[in-house]
Amino acid sequence: MFPPDKPKDRPTVPQVLPLVNQLYKTFEGGSGCCLHIVLDDNNINDHFIEYCLEIAEQKQHTFCQTICKLLLQMTLTQRHKICGSHD
Repeated sequence: MFPPDKPKDRPTVPQVLPLVNQLYKTFEGGSGCCLHIVLDDNNINDHFIEYCLEIAEQKQHTFCQTICKLLLQMTLTQRHKICGSHD
């Protein structure tokens, strides 16, 4: 049913996609900001998101940090849907 490493109450695509779209509407987020290698290049494995989280923490981009943490709770299928669907 659920991958053992992902919580059953993990975030859903309809919950996270609006946040990603909101990021793209910001000045810095126009190109995906700290998450561009995930969102634009479809690098959806954990280590890419963890790398983006480190960058977001260094830059103190709390919005990018939030999105990274949500993505890390999601399955690869969910992440793929978000990366292919953002504005």
